[in-house]
Amino acid sequence: MKTLWTILKKELKRFFTDKRTLLSIFLPGIVLYLAYTLMGGIITDKAQELNRVSEATVCVINEPKGTDANGQQYDFKSFFNADVFKDTKFTFEENLSIEEAQTKIKDDKLDLYVVYENNFMTNVENYDFVASNGANAPKVNIYYKSTNQNSSTLANSYMSFLEVFEQSISNKFDINPDQTLQYDFAEEDGESAMILSMFVPFLLVVMLFSSSMGLCAESISGEKERGTIATLLNTPAKRWQLALGKVASLAVVCMCAGIASSAGAILSFPKLIGDSSISLAGYGFGTFALLAIMIIVTSVFFAAILSVVSTFAKSVKEASSLCLIPMMLTFGIGIFSMFGMGASENLALYLIPVFNSVQCFTQVLNMAINPLAFLIAILSNIVYIGLCVFGVSKMFNNEKIMFSR
Repeated sequence: MKTLWTILKKELKRFFTDKRTLLSIFLPGIVLYLAYTLMGGIITDKAQELNRVSEATVCVINEPKGTDANGQQYDFKSFFNADVFKDTKFTFEENLSIEEAQTKIKDDKLDLYVVYENNFMTNVENYDFVASNGANAPKVNIYYKSTNQNSSTLANSYMSFLEVFEQSISNKFDINPDQTLQYDFAEEDGESAMILSMFVPFLLVVMLFSSSMGLCAESISGEKERGTIATLLNTPAKRWQLALGKVASLAVVCMCAGIASSAGAILSFPKLIGDSSISLAGYGFGTFALLAIMIIVTSVFFAAILSVVSTFAKSVKEASSLCLIPMMLTFGIGIFSMFGMGASENLALYLIPVFNSVQCFTQVLNMAINPLAFLIAILSNIVYIGLCVFGVSKMFNNEKIMFSR
């Protein structure tokens, strides 16, 4: 028992007096707590922002208003005066035909088009499902565009509003009952773009990071572990040149791997989720070119940041352990894109590494590109890559780091 206790104390002392070991034990939890707390706040704010409609154009035909048979006042206009829309600026169109409304909804010039049948409330009050022998109930047709955030939010809210009213009068009318009519005017390309922009950015950052991690984690730490780094550092080349050469070569390899894996992920996505209606036909050469640029920049960034980790680590095992921190952060940020919230309009967020890449992927796939945000993301990533190369070169000049065993 005494021998066991001696071994236990010796091993625990080794673990808890080694700064690198302490770093690998406690840093991941701290970093993940801070990062996910920040992301949770961003997600909450984004969700509230998306549920907020600042401006909307609406047309309601035959809108009921008056008093029912029981003397109860009803006013469907009250929907637009609800607290949730207190900051919304509504523009009301009048007497649009279905053809005019359809064109305006497709062109994002009309957000909601509601058509009540003539004498709607009278028909509702007189309707009796049993006595009618299964005849159609009075109906309300609601037209919208699901790929337009304002239109989708308003349509869903209006349907919920009517469903609550319908329940209060014992299911006496139907909402969008005609299966032969098109109520959602979202185009097929728009629906594909929305689905792709929700899921593909996550797949891309996971693919890019995974391929980079496999190549970079062993690169410099492996040479330190094998002892071959000394031979490299004793060559006539300057240390910063060696560092730059290492990072540059890794960047090129990671870039090639990233392009190959990304192409495979994008092309296989429709089959992956089993939906043949999802198509890439709506994207042009320019879209794929922008996507390729961001894939290249992101791959090089991952190569640079993982080179820092590999240089700092004294063994491949330690490098792999430390890589878990950026890996989990990257996966967490990638998952953020799957909430279907679209790309952020806050330009400051495009300064955040990895997050800016996800946002740019979302923009490109959703065919809603903000050139300034895209430029900020690229330039900020170039700055971060430069800082990583500078950090690696500094570590190459530090004998304690390069020859730690």
